[in-house]
Order: sequence, then C-alpha cells, then structure tokens
Amino acid sequence: MNLEEFARQLKRYVNSLLGERNEATRADRFRDFIRKTFPEVEVGSVRGYYPELEKYLKWVGVGQVVKGRADSLFGSLVLEFESILDESHEEEAKKQLRRYISIIWSIQAERGQPYERLTAIATDGLSFIVFKPRSLVSKGPITIEKILLEEIDRVNISKLNPEDAYTWLKRYIITAAIELRPVDPDEFARRFGIGSEVFNDAFKILKKGWDKAKEESATLYEQWEAHLRIVYGVAVGSEELYIRHTYLATLAKLIVYSAYSGGALPLSREELSQILDGSIFRKWRIINFIEEDLFSWVHKVEEGLEASLLLSSSLAHYDLTTVTLDVFKEVYQGLVDPEARHELGEYYTPDWLAEMIVGDVLGNNPYRSVLDPACGSGTFLAAAIAFKKQRIKDLKPAELLVHILENVVGMDVHPLAVMISRATYLITLGRELLEYREQDIVIPVYLSDSLRLPEVVGSTYGSEKIYTIKADGLTLGLPARVAENPTIADATVDALRDYAKEISSGTEDDFDYFKSFMTSRVPSLVGFDPEAVFRPLHRTAQNIMTLIKKKRDTIWGFILKNYYRPIFINKKKVDAIIGNPPWLSYRYVKSTEYQRFLKQLIVEKYGLFHQRKLS
Repeated sequence: MNLEEFARQLKRYVNSLLGERNEATRADRFRDFIRKTFPEVEVGSVRGYYPELEKYLKWVGVGQVVKGRADSLFGSLVLEFESILDESHEEEAKKQLRRYISIIWSIQAERGQPYERLTAIATDGLSFIVFKPRSLVSKGPITIEKILLEEIDRVNISKLNPEDAYTWLKRYIITAAIELRPVDPDEFARRFGIGSEVFNDAFKILKKGWDKAKEESATLYEQWEAHLRIVYGVAVGSEELYIRHTYLATLAKLIVYSAYSGGALPLSREELSQILDGSIFRKWRIINFIEEDLFSWVHKVEEGLEASLLLSSSLAHYDLTTVTLDVFKEVYQGLVDPEARHELGEYYTPDWLAEMIVGDVLGNNPYRSVLDPACGSGTFLAAAIAFKKQRIKDLKPAELLVHILENVVGMDVHPLAVMISRATYLITLGRELLEYREQDIVIPVYLSDSLRLPEVVGSTYGSEKIYTIKADGLTLGLPARVAENPTIADATVDALRDYAKEISSGTEDDFDYFKSFMTSRVPSLVGFDPEAVFRPLHRTAQNIMTLIKKKRDTIWGFILKNYYRPIFINKKKVDAIIGNPPWLSYRYVKSTEYQRFLKQLIVEKYGLFHQRKLS
C-alpha cells in the first residue's frame, strides 16, 4: 500500500470511530483497518490464541492479539480496547492487560515454555499507550501482582500526519527484526559519525539551537569546558566541539531508550522531551542515566527537538535491541580527529585486552569490587559486568543486579565519556537482568576527578567537617556525615534545590522552616545536629537561591551529586583498580594550579619522583 492510499484508509478509519462508544465495534474496526493496511499479519482475539483463558477468567474483555511472523521484532502484541482512553479507562485497561499477560505467561509455564516477549497496548482505536511488561519472577506460573507495565510510548494516530502514523503502526504491528538492519558498529559509525549526512544535518540544526540557548545555558558550556581543561591539561573547548559532544550524547540517549524499550522510537516532541530530560527512565526506576547534565539544553529549544527527531527517524532503520558497546566506542572515537588524539591523550583499549585484564583480576574471585577511575567509554566496566554475569551462578538475578551495581564503579572527568559509559553500563547489564530490579537503581558512573577529592574545611558552626565546591564564586557545601553517605547526599541535594526554588519564588526564608522542610524530604536527616549540619546546609540552599536568581543554577545539582562520589568510594574502598589511565604528560598540563596539585600528589603523597624531575 502506497502512502497516498494509506492516507485515505486512515482518514476513513478515523472518521468511522468518531462518536462510536462501543468498544467491541472500535476493536472490530481497528482489526479491519490493520488487515487492510498490513495483510501479512494475523489479528485475532486473545482467547483464539489462548483458549485456556476461559478457565482463568469468567469474563474476557475486548482483547486482541496481533501475531507477526515467527521472527517479528515484538513477538506478540496484546491490545486492550476501551470506549475512550481517559484516566479511569486507562487504569482498567492496564488491569486487564496485566490479567492477560499473567495468564499467557502462566499458560506458557505450564507448557514448559519460556515467557514470550510481549508488548501491551491500551487503546480506544485512536489513542495508544504502549507498555513493556516485565515479571518479578523468572519462571513458573505468575500472578497479576507480579506483572509490571512500564510505559514506553503514547500517541494519538489521528493527530499524526499519514507518514508518521504509518511508521508508528508499522513499527509495532508488522516490523520484523529481519527487516531491520542489525547494528554493525563500523557501518553505524559511518552513518552517524562525523562527516556523515546524518551528522552534518543534525549539527547544523543543533548549531542554530545552541545560538538561541547559549545565553541561558552558559553554565553548561562553562562547566563542560572546565572539565575538559582537566582532561586535556589545556583549554581545548570550542562551541563546535561542544555541539559534537551534544550530538553524540543525544544519540546515545535515544539508542538506550530504544534498546531498553524493545525497539520503540519517539515520534512526538513530548515523547522526545521525556527521553532527553530523563523522566521516562525515572519512571522505569533508572534514576541517573539521564540527569540535568552538561548537554541538557537540547530538549528546551525547538531546534534541539528537531535534530533529535532527525536522529530518531534515522535510527528507525535499525534493530536497536542488538546494539553493543562497540557502537558507542566507534562513534565516540570518531569525534576526535586522529591527529589530535595523541595530543589530547585519547587512547582506547581493545576489548580483548580489557577482557584479559578483568579475567586476571577477577578470575579467582568474581565477587571482588572494582573501580575504573578514568573509565572513558566504559570498556573495562563492560568487561567486568560481563565477567560477573558469566561466572557468578549462586545469586538470583535480582541479587546479581544489586551486586554488580554496588561493585562495578566508574569515574571520569570527561562529560561525554560519562554519558557514553553510563549507556555502555546499561547495555551490558541487558534488558533481561534489568527487569529484575526491585527498587530504584543508580548507575555507578560519575563525573568526577578521581585524583582530586573535594576540599574539606572546618565548619564555622561546630566541629563537623564540610566538603565544599565553588559555584560562580559562591560556596556550596555538604557536612561530612551527609556527603559520605551517597543515598543521603543525593536526596539532600535535591531537597536543597527545591527549597532554594521555593524561597526564590517568594516563600520566606526561615531556618526552622528549612529544618522541617529538609527532614520531611530526607527523613535520614532527623536527629542530626541543627548547628553542625543544618546551618551549613541552609547556607548552601541560600547560595543556590542566589544562583537561581542569576539563572546560573541549572547544572549544580548534577555537579554536586557527582562531585562527592569519590568521598564515599574513598571511605568504602574497593578490592581492585582496573582501567587504562589517561596518557597525558605532566609537561602538557598548562594550568599552573593543577600542575602544583599534581606535583604535590606525585612527589609528596606517592613519592614516585623527586621534585627536580618534574621541574
């Protein structure tokens, strides 16, 4: 069917549902529409495929199962129809979908089959909400309480243009894995790397967007440049390089979203915003994959969303469920010109070497904890995760997931490296293992200088030590007992920012109210010394409020959460350091202040050289 004919069919179908409130009729018309549009698929009732449903349910709703070919990307698509998909009907549809899925998987368990990969959709025929079901148990019959539905997409096809509507329906209804390109790292790098048509088009659009956004997002660029100065020892920042990094960070976010969701890709600006600001991942309880990071201006301007839609459209040709860490590595390396790589100390470890080193380190005890303090794109982290997944056999999947998250940790001072390394970490964990998470998870890869711990100063309010960081000339500090506990520290930073927003909007700044606000948001703070702990926190909140009023606050929550992580790791300790340290000669570090710091570290703390050898 050509696009012109599809547009006519779509218009007739949409008109046929206007004013129709009978859900069975709406389901029948959808079935007829799909059969005409995609004659190669079979659409039938749930009970037709699973007659055993009758013995589980007294009443079977208007459920439809769309079966593609045996190799179809989504396996089976289960739809539940409602007369209208408002809030109350949405909840009813979700409940019914969970019933269907729990029964289908239980039937398959009784037959000795593994759980089939399903995609679930609640719809009234026009509005569609797509869910990825996951089970809290790994085998056997499953109750409805053990089924979770994670929303991955939401669209109203009557509001899409015919081309987008066809693309959306085709991706969920008919697209088979065999029709999509497998993700070959070299080919993918050519299509999306520097100099490619996709890169050139997206770069031009992002450049226009950055020209609009850079005044309000100046802090993002300044912090990106400051971190690169540490990485390379010299100021190498440029707006062109920043946009390159923004491009790859955006591409990585879209790839991971699609890989985790089972192949979904966004069509609307609203969906894109939820991906790029991280809210969709937070709904999935993956808390810090995407934060308000150094590239978080993209979803705030129209051109940023336009460039993201261009990338999403280009990605639609690939089966992103097959993506590997090599994809990120190839494109990441391509962002730095080969002749500049030696100058900047950017070298990459081949997979075989990382795997060999990890095998040597963990071979006798796969439970050992490891830290890569300069993790780059995450090669060593991926090797460690893969080794633990392969060798640890006596932990349940949920326990293995927790073990890895607590014992495979990375840091880097390169903003883009951290983004790519987090993507690599998630991809290597894999959808199957991630589906066993029982609580919020934090990817333990942090933007931080592993050589330089946060500065410690004595508190003017008591004996408590304070870890501090400078933000536009203002001091932001966390008391030691807060900073050294990562769970409390993250929640405290969020609460400080929320309090600062309140008082910047006109709420009276009062110390007693501040204490009440903080303990209600962070119950773990209850009982802490009001003077030694809450006074310095209050001062930090006031300084964040000043940054808000100056429109300079955007990034500091992200910086603070990452900046304090080395403190916790330093206190906790790890069993082994793995990685490939940056190849940057001391003489190329142009910052005299950082040279002094390194000299003190090398000569006084570690005694590696005499001072005259570094002069």
